[in-house]
Amino acid sequence: MKGKKIFRNCIGALALLLGLAGCQNSLEGDSVSGEGIEGLRTLTVEIKNYSEFVEESSVQANMFAPARSIMPDAFKTSDTLSYYLYGKASNGEEKEWTSVTVENGKFTLDVEPYNWNLTLAVTADAATKITEADDLAAVKGKAVLIGYAAVDLTRHANSASFTLKPDGLTTPGKVNLTTKLLDDWTIPASIESVTLGIYNLTNGTVVNYSGDTTTVQTAKKAAGTLTFPATFGESSKDLAPGTYTFKVEFLNAKNECEAEWSDSIVILPGKTNGTAVAIPNVIGTVPAKVTTFTASYVAGTEDSTPGFYDVKFDWVGKDCVNERYFEIDLLDVTGSTVAAIPTDETTWESAVTDSGNTAVTYGAAVIEDQLYTEGSLLANNKWLTMKLELGKAYVARIRAVNRAGSSANTYVTVGAGNGTGTVFGGTFINLFRIRYNLQGGTYTPETGSAQTTPIVRYASTETAYLVPDTSEAATTNILVKNSLSWTKWQDSGKKDIDVAATPNYSGPANIDLYACYTTDADVNIFNAADYKLDASWITVGKNNVALTGTDPSYTVSVSKADALDDTGALIWTVNVADKGATSPITTGFAYDSVTFAVSAPGTKYYSQTQEAVAVGTPATFTQTGAKLLESGTYNVLITAKSGTTTVTLPVALTITD
Repeated sequence: MKGKKIFRNCIGALALLLGLAGCQNSLEGDSVSGEGIEGLRTLTVEIKNYSEFVEESSVQANMFAPARSIMPDAFKTSDTLSYYLYGKASNGEEKEWTSVTVENGKFTLDVEPYNWNLTLAVTADAATKITEADDLAAVKGKAVLIGYAAVDLTRHANSASFTLKPDGLTTPGKVNLTTKLLDDWTIPASIESVTLGIYNLTNGTVVNYSGDTTTVQTAKKAAGTLTFPATFGESSKDLAPGTYTFKVEFLNAKNECEAEWSDSIVILPGKTNGTAVAIPNVIGTVPAKVTTFTASYVAGTEDSTPGFYDVKFDWVGKDCVNERYFEIDLLDVTGSTVAAIPTDETTWESAVTDSGNTAVTYGAAVIEDQLYTEGSLLANNKWLTMKLELGKAYVARIRAVNRAGSSANTYVTVGAGNGTGTVFGGTFINLFRIRYNLQGGTYTPETGSAQTTPIVRYASTETAYLVPDTSEAATTNILVKNSLSWTKWQDSGKKDIDVAATPNYSGPANIDLYACYTTDADVNIFNAADYKLDASWITVGKNNVALTGTDPSYTVSVSKADALDDTGALIWTVNVADKGATSPITTGFAYDSVTFAVSAPGTKYYSQTQEAVAVGTPATFTQTGAKLLESGTYNVLITAKSGTTTVTLPVALTITD
């Protein structure tokens, strides 16, 4: 499928002379960003781990030394590396694979101002070319590295960054490590056996060789007979490219793991990882403290699940070598007197007290949580993406954990993100929604199309303007109703709000604004929170099990033997009840629709929508096939809509036999 030529060459004539499909994008150091040509935006692109894969050989190659990644020899700049970029915009525009020239890990492009999802692929053979006709599967068969990025150029972002990885590519590599004990330390008598293996980075399961049932793992070896240096891996067998965990477990006489050392290991397409690995003495040692811990939001995820957005936590643990997993404490401080993100134990405990909330702890099992999106907290991982509620302020901290104990905590900072446009603008982890209800008026900006439906914008703390476009004010000529001029906004608390020239709403809560015009008295407005689903309305199974927990973390546990009906289905009942005269949800009220969905990370098991769910008339959702689900925890999201208001209620469903 051919796409519109959206990416523009920086030096088009030179590119044609060189025979390139893309442009000669030359950068010496930092690039200059800003307005591009013909109304385009100049996008600066950086490969964050360029030197790791391209310029420098593995720090461990041909020598024994501790490090925080077991890398094969990197590609040399003298190798025939080619870079190809693909983009898809929020309006459906596509740019097929285009060759770009990378210098010092950077390049620039002139791009139309859309919300872009970008893919960057690298090939290492002059004969291997990616063409516009290639689909993603074909690209993954040709590439040796691939990376993904999102950038919203409808705002003020002008840069994007990629982290290149071999994960998901299809040409196999090999592993043939040489291992020894660092400084020839002696394994203590309490350790009876040792196991070495390669494991899935995200879920911790042992991996197999490609097309083989053989696991990439040694059988337990008696510690007294284990000699170093020792080889690990079978050079005759293929291993799928990717990033894994290489782990050494030290087991006692009860076959219990007393200690473990691990490191991430990278398998590149067509290469053998033959690194020399030194294993330090970690027995009885608590893990080191994480060095840095940051949070940023993922552009374009706002309300993709109604009421939520994605937050990406990144951490660096350069001295962490023996953690089993990491733990993140997340604390909701919305509406409290907490003025800043905690930086130590004292200020953290003060935030807990002031907020009146209990921190939620996420650990090794985070991939089973209903708010999980991507990444992992297992050893050797460096990031985690999860869903948080719009309109709430959070603080967080992280620590490394193993069988000997926990490291000290490292407290989150929000001053850095994964690219311009994803940095939280204020003090906390916070993103909120502003909905501009035009109340029958027409909003006509100086550029763009007129709009009569509600306008939705998202902002971070201390960044919001109370106008739909930060460059324009709501004046007579852009917001009118039957020739009547806009005069003011009112929020859901019936507060009069004037437009200011500087940001005049600091969050953190979501806000609904209602336009008033020349002859309007106070408009008839509502509080979106009044439409929230009540957990007491919901029961599960034929024995009507109630939900437990508090907003927004509800749970329910059912057994197949007691809860399923005769067909093996699980019945969910939503019985909307009268909330009283002060609420809009009274007799006669009905949600326009209620949607019920059951999923696990990466899999949707069931979804159903019912229209016109009214007070006093129970709606039942028949979760067919529940008897076929394995015992475990599943994510349930109940979504209700009333007019332009959408409310959600997430539930963690545990099913047992």
